[in-house]
Amino acid sequence: MREKIKAFIEENVILEDVEIKDSDNIFELGIVSSLFSMKLITFLENEFQATIEYEDMKLENFNSIDNIISYLQSKES
Repeated sequence: MREKIKAFIEENVILEDVEIKDSDNIFELGIVSSLFSMKLITFLENEFQATIEYEDMKLENFNSIDNIISYLQSKES
């Protein structure tokens, strides 16, 4: 899961040669476009068969690889 999410983010960054750590806030780094959040939600729903509810679409759930994984794991239980 972690590697797939990291690969997706790295494929969609607007700056090249950026090393992304799992705890980095990808929105604060300014490495993704404004459309990225919708692409990320769509990717997560398709790749991991997750249903992301509107009320869960908060930046803190999706601003780092660690937070994305924590969010998805919380939905599994």
